[in-house]
Amino acid sequence: MTKRLCAVAAIMALAAACSADPAAPAKSANRLEAKCHITFEVADKWKAKPVEPSGDSLAEAAGLKLCYEIDAKGAGLLGFIRVWSGDDPNADVRQTLEAFLAEEGKKGAQHEYSQTKAGTTEVVEAVSATKEAKDKGFAVATPKGIVAVLWRGLDDEEFEDGMAAYDLAKSTLKVE
Repeated sequence: MTKRLCAVAAIMALAAACSADPAAPAKSANRLEAKCHITFEVADKWKAKPVEPSGDSLAEAAGLKLCYEIDAKGAGLLGFIRVWSGDDPNADVRQTLEAFLAEEGKKGAQHEYSQTKAGTTEVVEAVSATKEAKDKGFAVATPKGIVAVLWRGLDDEEFEDGMAAYDLAKSTLKVE
């Protein structure tokens, strides 16, 4: 009886795991422990890795340097949440985000900005759209400089499927 009960429980657990939406992030114990002056929850199956400075012009925009990439591939999606940090504690958040998106964003994108909260912290958020895809990101002031977080999927479908992971990161943001 005990063996049969264990087998049924194992099959039920396997079926539940297989039927789960791979794009839906469950809260996890994974936290981005950023050298970028912020932390936040990272969705299950998304893989965070630090980006080492390389002098590559693609890893810098508007005074912000790429410091972390969170890859959606493990969740079955194509895209990244990228974290960029600056070292000017007196920089204006909105101006920095606007300049960042002008340099790093997609050419021809239209940007909509709003003041909102990430966790308990005031941020400036932007939604950018082109004919091909959307991006969404926010910038926050920290004692050491501005930090920008940007979610970009391969296309609109990937973007929408990955929004839950972006929302998790945003809702659990803590400034260090």
